[in-house]
Amino acid sequence: MDSLLKELRQDYFNLKRQLSQQRIRVVGWTTVDEYFSEVQFATAGNDDMRINFKNKG
Repeated sequence: MDSLLKELRQDYFNLKRQLSQQRIRVVGWTTVDEYFSEVQFATAGNDDMRINFKNKG
């Protein structure tokens, strides 16, 4: 479990760094249920985008 959390944390920071280089920022992260989450992004032009995705596992 600890290795999984460490891997997820590392993936999160790597992806966050890539997004910031493109001037895209994470505005919100909401857990829909145990299987899905919704992430809200804002672009450099302040466009708002929401993505639903399946959680790992």
